Amino acid sequence: MKLSNREILEAKAAIDGLLQMKLPVKTSWGLAKMGGKLYAIAVCIDAVKQGLFTTYQIYVEKGEKDNVTVVKSRADAADDSVTKFMGELNTLLALEVEVDLDGKVALPLEVDDKPLEIEGSLLMPLEKLITVE
Repeated sequence: MKLSNREILEAKAAIDGLLQMKLPVKTSWGLAKMGGKLYAIAVCIDAVKQGLFTTYQIYVEKGEKDNVTVVKSRADAADDSVTKFMGELNTLLALEVEVDLDGKVALPLEVDDKPLEIEGSLLMPLEKLITVE
């Protein structure tokens, strides 16, 4: 299955969230295996991203009041370093990778005779990777 690096990072974070929930063992196992495969790729993405931070002398700062993330360049960096960094980062995240997955993971409709409730923010990144049965 082809996934962009952005989809891989978002799916990995969503799978981590689902793995915190009480799910049937087959579902948890399938998610854990899928997460492991995505994690291996995510490590490579992160290594390249860290190289971009170094190359363009970029750092990330969170605002104290509004908690907004701001990308800044060091004082001795080139004037257009943030623009170049963001362009390279977007290119990295848009690259597609063929991921060898064992098919989609089936999420149950119910767990312990109660409807399974999952936030949409966890489901959206997994649209290509899960089914609901």
